[in-house]
Amino acid sequence: MVRKNIALLMLYLSTFTFLAETSFAQTEEDAETKYQTTEAAKVTKEITPTQASKTDNKWSVGINMSAFQGFDNNSSLDSSRRDDTFTEGTFSLDTDYKISDDSRLKLRYDAADITYWHYTDASLLDNATGAGFEKDLSDNLIFYIGYEFEDLYYPNNEFGNYLGNSGEISLKHIINKTLYQKAGFEYLNKGYSETRARDAAGNKTHHRGDNRYTGKYEIGARFEKFMIKLKNTYYSNDSNDKYMDYYDYNSYKTAITVIYLITKRCYAYANSGYEFKDYNDRTVLDKDEKQNDNVWTLNCSLLYELTKSVSMGVNYSYRQNSSNDDALEYAGGLVSAGLYYTF
Repeated sequence: MVRKNIALLMLYLSTFTFLAETSFAQTEEDAETKYQTTEAAKVTKEITPTQASKTDNKWSVGINMSAFQGFDNNSSLDSSRRDDTFTEGTFSLDTDYKISDDSRLKLRYDAADITYWHYTDASLLDNATGAGFEKDLSDNLIFYIGYEFEDLYYPNNEFGNYLGNSGEISLKHIINKTLYQKAGFEYLNKGYSETRARDAAGNKTHHRGDNRYTGKYEIGARFEKFMIKLKNTYYSNDSNDKYMDYYDYNSYKTAITVIYLITKRCYAYANSGYEFKDYNDRTVLDKDEKQNDNVWTLNCSLLYELTKSVSMGVNYSYRQNSSNDDALEYAGGLVSAGLYYTF
């Protein structure tokens, strides 16, 4: 069972970036990086996927849940390095409907609740609902098109709240029994409910909205006890905030994922990534140059299957931002442990 679960992780895992007005950009953007690196529950959702329960020969339904406790030694993602404990819980529902032998309708709902007990600005609630259509174009080509609606809510940091609408299209090529590759494009619109965009003079105007255009490519290989995947992502973020084009930047991200089967029930997961952010016009205050950031991440998990439905895991994540703006540099790590359920 573990070997099958690891295979699904390799095929589907996507290795999901918070001070005064001048540092809010770091706050909001790096929340995405932080959220991805603390999502051990989503990692294990892919490692231990639901054993689908079929209501008939066309429908399959799966439920995944998790709960774990962790410690973050830099919960504010800045040089103050405020540490804190956090609790995270997740729930997901995945439904597939078989339209024909070569096409499927895919429906999904994901929810995550992260609670920080002292630095509450980092606490969040995330709800996402998605629908997609998948079709086998041939024995080794799979086409997918889908839509997702997301509601990201920070109870104590309303400036990060947004509603997201995204569309994705991709093509997966199964090269042989060992190799696969996948390429795709995604468009995402974020509508911020509490944050105001600014004009060229810095005056606040209407609500901020961002458009993100993303191209993705990944290639992976599976062996008997060892799996590896390389994923490359390029995206351009275009915001209606015109003050120094503060939220306009291009990003290149690369990440490598390795999974190793230790025993039939125990396996190790590691992911290492690098992202370069190049801001179009945002300048460093004490330097005559545009801002650029180098973000490094490392995620490791050791998981053990207690039963077919329950797994326990220990996770470690590290993230670091090296920027030419010294005020925005940070580094920090997280450790967590918990249980993961599949039904």
